[in-house]
Amino acid sequence: MPAAATYRACFINFTTLNTYNSGISNYNPTVTLFGSSSKLVVVTRIQVCTTQSFKQSCEFGLSFLTSTYSGGTNAAIPIGLLVASSPSATATPLSWSAGPTSGGANIGALIEYVPMMSQNTGSPQDSSANSWYDSRYGKDGGQPIILNGANQGLNLFFAENVVTLAGFIEWTEE
Repeated sequence: MPAAATYRACFINFTTLNTYNSGISNYNPTVTLFGSSSKLVVVTRIQVCTTQSFKQSCEFGLSFLTSTYSGGTNAAIPIGLLVASSPSATATPLSWSAGPTSGGANIGALIEYVPMMSQNTGSPQDSSANSWYDSRYGKDGGQPIILNGANQGLNLFFAENVVTLAGFIEWTEE
């Protein structure tokens, strides 16, 4: 059986946009992934970790969107192939350096306010927070996140303090 077309968008040393944006009724996105008009996009894994060297707390969230954003400043995140024979990806991963001005209708939080703590060079980390988040969707009886159309997407957002982070989003296209 041939392997499904599988992709990964990696980001490193991105600075979070931690402000609530009333124009989009959500926290500003740091990273988004929008689906495809020609394929079903199945998100299988998301990994995020803080990368700065001083202690700083933040809260990570993931929301499901039913419309794309307008305005703001974004850049395409390069897409890597995890199966060499995969065609070019049709989903759109973006990083954000300035929040959008409208759009991004939020239909619900998939993950809401997971405490995270950046690395601490002094005393041990706060035991109530993690420095990373890693989840595989569609494994061990769980459900994958499915983006059905170019207007459906995921918003990875951070609340509380500005931190730098690295991570990736992995998906298949069918």
